[in-house]
Amino acid sequence: MKPIAKVIVLGVVILGVVAAVALKEARKSPATASQDLPRPILSTLADEEPIPPTYDPSTPGIPRLVALGAGACIPCKAMAPIRAELRREYAGVLAMDFYDVWKDPRAGQHYRIWAIPTLIYYDASGRELARREGFISKEEILATLRGFGIDLQPTAGA
Repeated sequence: MKPIAKVIVLGVVILGVVAAVALKEARKSPATASQDLPRPILSTLADEEPIPPTYDPSTPGIPRLVALGAGACIPCKAMAPIRAELRREYAGVLAMDFYDVWKDPRAGQHYRIWAIPTLIYYDASGRELARREGFISKEEILATLRGFGIDLQPTAGA
């Protein structure tokens, strides 16, 4: 075998090993919310009603949705009223956090997202159940939760 062919084969093998390690790291489950992460941005859009957070990472116990997006992202803007509705209608029984990954890229890295908007579903114990990318309607969100046995009832005053 010619020396140049040996170098090419060796390069391909090294590249394969590096790709395998990178893929393994990318498949690791996201870190828990209790790690050093900034507080969620409750409102980045003028028309989104600011509602106090219903989730405190130090006191788990209710299902949680983590939405990652950006204020200038069209599907993210379309989901803003849905997030506000969920916060209002299910206050105390469902936590809804939003992180603007353009303002704070660390949130996107922390949750290992690839696209925005991304919605991550967690059960009451903090275990990740699913994640979805793209626009998701309120009905789809609630149906996904029901699919995991989480049948939420709106709270009083909703």
